[in-house]
This record gives sequence, structure tokens and C-alpha cells, in this order.
Amino acid sequence: MFKANTGSSIKSDALTAGREAAGKAGAGLDKVTLAFVYASVDYDLPRLIEGIKAALPGVPLIGGTSYQGVILPEGLISGRDFVGVMAIRDDYMTVSVVGVRNNGYDDDARAVGRAAAEKAMKKAGRTTPPDYYHMAVSANFEELYLKGITDVIGRKPVFGAGAMDSLVMGDWCVLTDDGPLGDGLAVAFFYTDKPLGHHFTSAPYHELDERSAVIKMNGPRNLVTIEGKSVVDRICEHFGMDKDFLSASDLQMSTVLDPIGVKDRLGDLTALRFPMYLRSDDSIDVGSNMSEGTLAIHMRAEIDDLVTSAGRELEVLARFMKYPAGAFHLTMGFGRAMVVRDEDRLEEMAQIIKKAAAGVPFIMNFSLSECGFVEDGMNTCANLMLCYSGFLK
Repeated sequence: MFKANTGSSIKSDALTAGREAAGKAGAGLDKVTLAFVYASVDYDLPRLIEGIKAALPGVPLIGGTSYQGVILPEGLISGRDFVGVMAIRDDYMTVSVVGVRNNGYDDDARAVGRAAAEKAMKKAGRTTPPDYYHMAVSANFEELYLKGITDVIGRKPVFGAGAMDSLVMGDWCVLTDDGPLGDGLAVAFFYTDKPLGHHFTSAPYHELDERSAVIKMNGPRNLVTIEGKSVVDRICEHFGMDKDFLSASDLQMSTVLDPIGVKDRLGDLTALRFPMYLRSDDSIDVGSNMSEGTLAIHMRAEIDDLVTSAGRELEVLARFMKYPAGAFHLTMGFGRAMVVRDEDRLEEMAQIIKKAAAGVPFIMNFSLSECGFVEDGMNTCANLMLCYSGFLK
């Protein structure tokens, strides 16, 4: 029988907060299989993990730092100090969690992914691939980590979240029971006879008629030229902005509602790319990989739709699942929360999600990047997405 429970804390002391949130999440569960943890980067993270482990001894945990807060059935948990925990229990599920550090840009990130997969299988006492897996990552190498994992286990369903910090300063950390990782990834391998319910979507973003070929990239995430113009010139023309005043925050806020869309090879998924930083050469760094020759699609969403779709797409996931859900793991691209801004509206979003969950425990974090898949498609990474997953009872 699958069971789940959630807990949170806004205590300023990291040890106390970890113990309190995990203690609430573990209440009523005589055994815990796994704990998902999302927290403020402002905590002393080793102490936070110490508190969680004190309340849930011997339980593997996986997660990361989250932008501004987390959403649980009790609502939006936010502020300078916050931590949310969802504990799950399934006697017929085996889960192994490992973290692997990436020591810098010179590392072979694909090899890091391979190492994580090999260690996770060994820790589970298995020689076969998992039925599905969760990936928690720091920024930059998500696609290479996926390729490395796939080298070892083949294509297995993934749901994942990139760690984020509240000030968008690159201070994010991945969290495991072995401690925080500033650079690297953690994987949780799930061995179970119950399939993962999954819904990976860019909704409510929709395509506009403007489509442009990507002419030049400088590396997989530095976009230089679209259809003969520098990408910054194209953005400035569209928004009526002066590039001399186009700071990183202005760029991000301006393009949350107007990001780039890239279709997968079957056309079933339009994955979003978030323009993040302006470089001195007028090129722009985006949040996930792109390639020359790609058709960049102008996408559009409205703030009200971002709020309401958070619950509507959870209802879509619930309809996809053939049997009742025991818990939901929900990830939202941080830019959606950033552009909504107002805490009352974020709380409104939390209540919409709670209503859609219909009493099923859930945890939502706000991530830098999201990893997921669509039917008959490849695992992929994107930004500003909803990555909604459900565990069957």
C-alpha cells in the first residue's frame, strides 16, 4: 500500500527546521521509503539535512534548493527560511539515491551521469535498469547528464528538477542524505511494478506565427544570431527596449511571457527555452540546449493563465493515470513564479493546485530547469515548464 505525507517549517535555525518538517512528513508512516526535500538556499544546508535525518533516520532523500518557496497541501511556504518535505512509503518499491559531484567545467559531464547510474544500481543491489528515475541537478549540464545515464540504463522515464536559489545568483544546491552538492547531480532509481504517471507540458504557453531559424550558436546555450540578426536586436525590437539598459533581470522579466519554443522530433512537445543573460557581444545565454538550424518559435502566455493552468494541468495528469494517485511530485519553472510575483497570487495558485489534487498529498518546487518526456519521445530538458508526476496507490 502506497502512503505519503508532507511537512514544512519556516524556523530560522536549520537543524530545527529540518527536524520539524521531516517529523511532520513522517507522522503516521511507520516506514519511509524516500523523502523529497526542497528548501531555501539561505539555510545552513548540511545542518538542515542533519535535522531531516534525525527525524527520518536511514531514509534516502533527494531534492534541492527552490526559488522563493514551495507549495504543499498547507499552502505556499515562502520567505527567507522555508523547507518542505514529502515522505512516501511503499513496501513493494525499492529506491536508491546517489549524488555525484561535478568538479568543474573541465569534467566530462556525461561520465558523471554514467557514474551516477552505475552507483544507483549497485546501491539498490540490482544489475537491471530502474523502472523510472528522478534527477536533481545543478545548472549547465542537464542534457549531458541525461545522455550519461542513458548510456548505462537505456531510455527509461525521467522526471527531474534543477535546483534554484531565490535571488537567481547561481547559489543553488542539490540535496541528498549525503549532503548538499553545489555542482553535480543526484538520481533516485525506482524499482516498482507501478508505472509513473507523468505530464510534461509548456501549457498555457501557445505558439505565435513568428518563427525564425537559429543561424549561429556559440556552444549549446549561447544564442548569437536568428535569421540574420543578433538575438538581442530581435528582442529589443520586439519589446521596444534599449540594449544598453537590458540587464539580466530586465531580460528575464521581459521574456518570461514571451520565451522561445523548440519542437521535438515528433511534434508532440514544444519545449521552452528561457533567455537568461545578455553578454557583452550581444549574444544571449538560454537555460537549455539549442542547436543551429533549429526553428525558434515565439511563445506567449498571460499571467492569469499561468496561475490557473497550475491546477488545470494537474487535473490533466490525474486523467492520464488509470488508477488513483497516492502522491504528486510537481515542478514548475521558476520564471512563472517570478513573473506572477505577488504573494497573494502565488497563494491563489497554491489553493488552485490543492483543489485539483483532491486530497492527494503533493509537493511543488520552483526550478531552474525541468526534465521530462512525452509518449514515444526522448527524455529532454527545458525551462518554464510544468513537470507533473504521480505515484500510483
